[in-house]
Amino acid sequence: MGSEDIAPTSVMDAWTHAALTQTRTDRRITYCLLHHRLVDEQRNIIRQPSSTPLFDHTNYHDLQYILSLLDQLEADSDLVSTYTAGTTLEGRDIRVVQVSSGGGGTRPVVWIDCGIHAREWISPATCQWILDQLTSGYGADPDLSALLDTYDFHILPVVNADGYSFTWTQDRLWRKNRHPYNESEECVGVDPNRNFDYHFGGLGSSDRHCLPIYRGEYGFSEEESQAIRDGVMGVSDRLKAYFALHSYAQMWMSPWGYTFEKPPHYEEQLRVAEIGAAALKAVHGTNYTVGNLAATIYPSAGMSADWVYGELGVIYSYVLELRDHGTYGFLLPPEYIVPVGEETWEGIQAAITAIPLP
Repeated sequence: MGSEDIAPTSVMDAWTHAALTQTRTDRRITYCLLHHRLVDEQRNIIRQPSSTPLFDHTNYHDLQYILSLLDQLEADSDLVSTYTAGTTLEGRDIRVVQVSSGGGGTRPVVWIDCGIHAREWISPATCQWILDQLTSGYGADPDLSALLDTYDFHILPVVNADGYSFTWTQDRLWRKNRHPYNESEECVGVDPNRNFDYHFGGLGSSDRHCLPIYRGEYGFSEEESQAIRDGVMGVSDRLKAYFALHSYAQMWMSPWGYTFEKPPHYEEQLRVAEIGAAALKAVHGTNYTVGNLAATIYPSAGMSADWVYGELGVIYSYVLELRDHGTYGFLLPPEYIVPVGEETWEGIQAAITAIPLP
């Protein structure tokens, strides 16, 4: 989720007055001193060619690679089909992967989306890890096979395709989409995770174009939020759990984001979240803070998990902020892809298993 201001000393990228009023010169100096070296090192690593077939979890990958991966996965696996949930302003497909072992569209659905904020590269990488585990583990791992014989998975690896592409070519720390609401190049973009039409325009969002939490002109004005809306609505009668993967802060959070008040199902949401966080910790010892979003990280009205819970009534609606606590922040090195994938998938599996079925 994070902040557009480059403030690596802020663990949760909180919207403090100092960060919001920091001058452009200060931001550039902070960037140069604390992030330039990491960006250069990361680019050198990710440009190395991969010799691994299909999935490669040693590097981060650009959008073209990821979309080609989805094509190959669909061609190679009987479990996989893909569909386009939307098209971005710049003409890029927003692709969703359905992983199903059968059931004819009658099984409950787990939805996972990644990369709604462009600079959070560990998020799409984790969605790729989950796709790999689902498709390679079915028939070999009894627990995973049982899970996939119970649920269909819909996974959206890169929500913000335009913004994500921009981080590869122009600005590694870009957050928003690329909607040019303002003629100034500095004021391009909407935060798609403030654009959902549930308490749109409330706490933690802004009507100022230049701010990183600019919410857009109205709810669902943006192609990215529309794509999640339309994809989720297509399975709304079967949707059992929703997970949105972000970075960074190591948190497992439930609604609400628009208010500090706890929702009616908070105790049940907390129960499942704590099971997931405990399973996640058991893999590599990574501690996650668990709680409702507004109180745990910061208010964020108009976000996806609030809409899924508040509008569609999906109780098990969660936001996960992946590693780390700020040592690397959005520039998490590629060697963390595998451990983050391992622990996150273990936690999500445990949470799903803890959800009661009729």
